[in-house]
Amino acid sequence: DQVKTYGEAFAFAGTEVSTSGLLFSDSVDSVDLASLGAADTATVDGSPYAITASNASGSGLTNYTIAYVDGAMTVDPAALTITADDQVKTYGEAFTFAGTEFTTRGLLFEDSVDSASLSSDGADAEASAEDGPYLIAISSPEGTGLSNYDIALVDGTMTVEAGTEEIVPLPTLPVAFDQPNPTDTIQLALSTEPDGTTLAVPGPSTSVDDARRTLAAVEPIATTLEVAADACAQSSADVSRYLACLSDALNDFANELDEIASDLPPGMQDVARIVQDARRGIDGARARAERRLAGATTEAEREAIRRDAINESRAEIDTAATEIRKAIAFVRADDPELASVQTETITRVSTAVESVGIELSRAVGL
Repeated sequence: DQVKTYGEAFAFAGTEVSTSGLLFSDSVDSVDLASLGAADTATVDGSPYAITASNASGSGLTNYTIAYVDGAMTVDPAALTITADDQVKTYGEAFTFAGTEFTTRGLLFEDSVDSASLSSDGADAEASAEDGPYLIAISSPEGTGLSNYDIALVDGTMTVEAGTEEIVPLPTLPVAFDQPNPTDTIQLALSTEPDGTTLAVPGPSTSVDDARRTLAAVEPIATTLEVAADACAQSSADVSRYLACLSDALNDFANELDEIASDLPPGMQDVARIVQDARRGIDGARARAERRLAGATTEAEREAIRRDAINESRAEIDTAATEIRKAIAFVRADDPELASVQTETITRVSTAVESVGIELSRAVGL
């Protein structure tokens, strides 16, 4: 019997057989083997497929009446990730989902995802900017050939921007002196109380140049994590080693972010803790997998344990990325250019974390 993944072709060597009844030094050296399940397009629904054997060749086979017994080719689902696209709307406007606001990774051949159910509390016109960003939940994908996939659904975020308010200028009044009034600059940072309440407290002002320097500092840190996650994937067959590698990469990422925490945009001062929480979750998934693997007796059991550990790790990463993106709602700079640079910084950190989740999604299908 053989097992393969949808989208992979299986080539028989002619030696994937077992025999019973051979005597002396007689041998079966090769057999013609064929199965409809060996094609890369063989579907999961048609599994298992018969593996037929014929034309055995070897030594002393004329001394036997040969009976061929079919084997079975099982086709496992391939990995498919469907991610809800992030959205931005203005307070007072209602957002209507068409059911196509998503991105896919892993589709093969002519298979397609045509629609999905998307919903968010932030889509209502009354949804406030202060309460955002809101979760965009994705479910019930529909399309062609989706039974051939192990589907991972990744939620998105809905950011509500403050609406514009018309300001009527006051009439100009005469003044008795020509003394300029200095401009007051107020910047708000975040403080978390022991009970979990998040408060706005005065913080240092940030210029556009400062924000750009912070973005420039974040870029190599984020790139290093992405490169490390890709390198870790080389050992994805060994789930314990793979998750340990990702944990180390996330730990380094969190430590480097912590060193520049005071320069990060509002709402990101706690980003190192968010990443460390995800790392600890991955460590927990690895420890549970190691305990279960110690008692596994079949390859199927080991593969199921591996998938469970990777899926648990993906959930931890998805949660971290969502938490980081929430900081976008706290960007309140009066200067649109400053707000844009700070939003780009938050997005860059979140994208780097999401790259770890993408690598884990790929690993599920290996």
